[in-house]
Amino acid sequence: MWSATRPSGHRHHTTNLTVLGLSAVARVLILLFHASGGAVLPGGFVGFDLFFVISGFVMTEQFFRIALREVSIPGKVLLGEILAHRARALLPLTTFMLLMLTVTVLLIYPSTQWENFGIAIVASAFFITNWLFAGLFPAFPSEVAVLPVGLDNPFQHYWAIAVDFQFFILWTIILMMMVFLARPHSSRSSGRSRWRVNPVALRRNIAWAAIILTGASLIWTVLFATGDQGPTFFHTSTRIWELGLGAILAVFATPLSRLPQITGHLASAIGLLGILGAAALFDSSMQYPGYLALIPTLGAAAMIIGTLVNPGLGMGRALDSTPVRWFGEHSLAIYLWHWPVLVTGAHLLGTTPTVGQGMLLVAASVLPAWLSHRFIARKVLRWPAVNRTTANALSMGVLLLSMPILAGLLLLIIARF
Repeated sequence: MWSATRPSGHRHHTTNLTVLGLSAVARVLILLFHASGGAVLPGGFVGFDLFFVISGFVMTEQFFRIALREVSIPGKVLLGEILAHRARALLPLTTFMLLMLTVTVLLIYPSTQWENFGIAIVASAFFITNWLFAGLFPAFPSEVAVLPVGLDNPFQHYWAIAVDFQFFILWTIILMMMVFLARPHSSRSSGRSRWRVNPVALRRNIAWAAIILTGASLIWTVLFATGDQGPTFFHTSTRIWELGLGAILAVFATPLSRLPQITGHLASAIGLLGILGAAALFDSSMQYPGYLALIPTLGAAAMIIGTLVNPGLGMGRALDSTPVRWFGEHSLAIYLWHWPVLVTGAHLLGTTPTVGQGMLLVAASVLPAWLSHRFIARKVLRWPAVNRTTANALSMGVLLLSMPILAGLLLLIIARF
């Protein structure tokens, strides 16, 4: 696993390769599915399964990197660094897009829809959009229609980010508990209480937590998937096991990387075959996610194992190619832009786009995605004021979160009056 100081350059490169390459694969599947309305890849929604596995892997790997960077670390510093890292990576782009969507709603949508969209903006800012689509808010005023699912809703794509963030909060709480249990004793240094972490105990504790959480969620998902498709697809509890699978891979990354090379090549090939097979053969009429989701998620896990075993070889070399790396680096921005552009285009056309029109609209979203990644996401990450202290990064996060919340509430007020 990760060393007690910091991950080696080789391992860190391997992790980046895995994340960027597989993120590109996941996003391409989602984009093709959305652009064609399922005509090209009827099961392209399995890209979300890949995304969740990758995210669980990244969260846990980054936690180890922060927690084991020092022999001992104050507990509040550890928690602060984890939250600050998340704020820097996620909030600039998601907040910018919510503000852009607020302006779009005011400009091109009728005022009769502003109240619904105001609710969606606030829900997106609080990362609970998926709960709206899962029908978990029946207490909304009766005059507010249920948010539509499909090309009538420019905020729908925030559901996956909401699930991911909710797991991040839950998993961070669990990880901090595991750190507490992995400290033989606490000591005081320079007047500050510090937690002295046992790396072996920490990895063992996290492994058991990930296995139990993943198993419980998977069992629940298989049972719950017999119900209504909407709540099943968007519900947090039916997605936790996918993120947990990625967490398990991160815990056992070192022993997995020592498998024979032939095992890594086979894992990559079988994983890719499972993912592409699911994307081609699954469709929206299936009860999903249930046991069928094991195919793409285990496929993603196999591809991660393959790149851990053979970094820079075989599938790893393909995932490390320049186009794949570029798409992986910009995947969040492209994901955030493609759906609003597609939905707005459908609204302006007054009809569902054809496959060709959908492809053109999604392709058109790449340019603004590149611009926002370069001039917003990267600028914030390199801004000295934000990176100077953890407190600065957390303050920036609070400020960014408050902006779309105020915008959504303002939209609600305008709609009411």
